[in-house]
Amino acid sequence: MASKLTKAAPLYLQAYEQLKIDIIEGKLRPNERLTDKQLADWLGISRTPVREAVRILCAEKLFVNENGNISVYKPTIRDVCQIYLLRASIESLATSIIAIKNNKEEILNKLSPAVNRSIQAAKEGDLKTVQKLNTHFHHSLVHYSDLEALIEAYSPLETRMKIIRSMSLSKDLHRKISVEEHLELINAIAQGNVTACKILAEKHILNAAKRAIKHFVEMEGTKNESIVEETYKYIDQYLSDNKYNYFK
Repeated sequence: MASKLTKAAPLYLQAYEQLKIDIIEGKLRPNERLTDKQLADWLGISRTPVREAVRILCAEKLFVNENGNISVYKPTIRDVCQIYLLRASIESLATSIIAIKNNKEEILNKLSPAVNRSIQAAKEGDLKTVQKLNTHFHHSLVHYSDLEALIEAYSPLETRMKIIRSMSLSKDLHRKISVEEHLELINAIAQGNVTACKILAEKHILNAAKRAIKHFVEMEGTKNESIVEETYKYIDQYLSDNKYNYFK
């Protein structure tokens, strides 16, 4: 089999990047068992760089190593709950920081076109484009904050979130709600309203969490574990406490 990879970067890094893409796109299926040989054949390279790539992916929890047996990461209901809660805190802080930045207008000029394109794509039922733009929007919010510690905390969550998000955005209603709430965030940033940015961003993620958890439970037939009950309770309380309009 001809190699999929080039010689521009170390092969283990190329293998890592390619396998990461294949996991996100579902070409390597959740819970699928794999061997070094299978992955080497898959990529068209030797086993040595594959082993290093697998080591990195295991550290990022995209591969699972159980006594030497490698399998592809599959989100659990605990993962879904915890990752959304972490994202809510990270992205709400990032959004509120952007609201007071001197280059806020420049950032908005970059964010707004993507939001408008995602609205059109949602109307057209173009799921792939909506997912891509949604990922870009949330990634950009964190990175435009210029808070290195925040970016470092967010990075390990981002790839796993792409897998979970692709599941939660599979319904038309989820796509419509998501892009409409992005418009509200853009408006809050434009007004420089730190409180509104923080609360709207957190509500946006927590509302998405409720939809994702419900969808995940329905899809996987997951039993109502305590983490689900606790997460719903936290979200409902937060939304109840912050139901007011913070715009001037």
